[in-house]
Amino acid sequence: LPAECDVSIRPGWFWHAAENDKVKSVEALLDLYYRSVGRGASFLLNVPPNRHGQIEGGDAVTLKAFGEVVRQMFSRNLAGRAKVTASNVRGNGRVFDASSVVSTDPRHYWAADDSVTTPSAEFDLGSDKRFDVIRLREAIQLGQRVDRFAVDIWKDGAWSEVGAATSVGSCRLIRLKDPVTTSRVRLRITASAACPTLYGFGLFLQPKMFSGG
Repeated sequence: LPAECDVSIRPGWFWHAAENDKVKSVEALLDLYYRSVGRGASFLLNVPPNRHGQIEGGDAVTLKAFGEVVRQMFSRNLAGRAKVTASNVRGNGRVFDASSVVSTDPRHYWAADDSVTTPSAEFDLGSDKRFDVIRLREAIQLGQRVDRFAVDIWKDGAWSEVGAATSVGSCRLIRLKDPVTTSRVRLRITASAACPTLYGFGLFLQPKMFSGG
């Protein structure tokens, strides 16, 4: 039962001329995106029309810029062509192969055997990649299963944890404080109610103005 995040681009739900300079910034909308879509909820953004039945100019500019940031950020999955290996694959078959964890289709997902609830997957990116956003999705048609997971990068000859979260659901986004660079990434499921069914794993870099450099 996904939550719905209802919020207005302005202080209130209706248009007022006195609030034309109080429209939420692109930075604020992006933060709301991470806290709603990035936690499995829908993001319902209220944009009230003015007295002419039109979207106010400042609102429109902010919306366009926000949309461009999201499109640009998710246009390239840095893990999309990674070589993926997993600690366990359901039935050791191709149907649930580890490579399906980067699929964009919820019908094609990586799954472990029923008895394996804490598997891991490693991603060989081929070369150093720089990212600050991590995405993971569950094949939600089979229910929400994952309770906890963590993501590590290979650094100085050892694994180093860079992000962790609890539930995944339809979509989970982890926004790192600063970008990291590595050629190898590891996903660890550390607690799950049943064998995980995962797809949509991605590594992304925010536009420079939001990525901390």
